[in-house]
Amino acid sequence: MSPEGFTRALTDLISKTSSSAPFVADVARADLADSYRAEKKYTEADEIYKQIEERKGVSDNVRARMFLGLGYIAMEKAVADGNKEAMHDALKNFLKVFLNCKDGADPELVGEGLYNAAKVCEQWNELPSCKLMAARLRGRLRLRAPWKNTSWASKK
Repeated sequence: MSPEGFTRALTDLISKTSSSAPFVADVARADLADSYRAEKKYTEADEIYKQIEERKGVSDNVRARMFLGLGYIAMEKAVADGNKEAMHDALKNFLKVFLNCKDGADPELVGEGLYNAAKVCEQWNELPSCKLMAARLRGRLRLRAPWKNTSWASKK
């Protein structure tokens, strides 16, 4: 399926399920935003992530995907522009996965947030405690259940 066809199908699914099955529409919104991000259409992805953020009753998995997506967008902008403030935004969004979704989200999503938060924290390195903070995040990821059993815990 072409990217345009995929986008059209997700948009149709969102419109059909928004009132009858809002949880399905929320997952479709996250899929649509993730696909825009993969195509490097950051404005469209950011707009959909913001729609998810404003919605009430969104599952922790969808909320975690939203924070991850916003973090990846900020990280890619920071790398492309050399913008340290965008790196700080990426760190905040990756940490939000852990802080806001750790109890209800899939451990793989939370592990991904912890892994990327540690990675971005080291790259940002604007605080004297960045290296220590990154080490603590990695320790939490590798040593504490349920994240120690995720695929992210074994990554360097």
